[in-house]
Amino acid sequence: MVFSRRVSGVVVAVAIATALTLSTPVAGPAPAAAACVSSTGPGIPPPPSVPSGSPVYNSSWYGQSGYMTLCAGETSTATLGVYNSGSAGWGEGSWKAYLGTWNPEPGQDKPSVLGGDGTIGSPTTGWPRYNRVAIQPVAYVGPNQVAWFQFQVRAPMTPGTYRLYLRPLVEGPLLGGVSGQWMRDQVIYWQITVMAST
Repeated sequence: MVFSRRVSGVVVAVAIATALTLSTPVAGPAPAAAACVSSTGPGIPPPPSVPSGSPVYNSSWYGQSGYMTLCAGETSTATLGVYNSGSAGWGEGSWKAYLGTWNPEPGQDKPSVLGGDGTIGSPTTGWPRYNRVAIQPVAYVGPNQVAWFQFQVRAPMTPGTYRLYLRPLVEGPLLGGVSGQWMRDQVIYWQITVMAST
């Protein structure tokens, strides 16, 4: 009888120890933080129709690549279609079409934290100038043709949401006392969300 009580006591003690071992969490290394992964949202397609035959230099938005989510410091390419809705070609007489920085972010002809030519505090991303995001990709863009501009943006090191507003313009040598003209403002912009790098 004494023997069976001892065996029973040992069995109970082993059962309790096993239960405590299985139910006690074991401290281990913390799970690794998720790595930053960049992405680009869906592109924005062209409208079903665009105006044409406007006087001299004019343009219409014709679609663009999607908004970006980037890791801090990462660079990505954006694409913008601009339809020549005017009666003059871009590139005639050396007046070429550009995309210029615009209001409200960063402001008309202001440098941007998202790209530039490395001057006036802008990062070096291959833009023609700190306030000119891209130049027409071909020598001549005639009326009723589309120019597909491409440019690089670089995510700042500070996480947050940034916008880059653009407006097409033509620029070139002085002609009749003028060296350029802004085309129609259609509130073209990119929204770039910057995540912290891990």
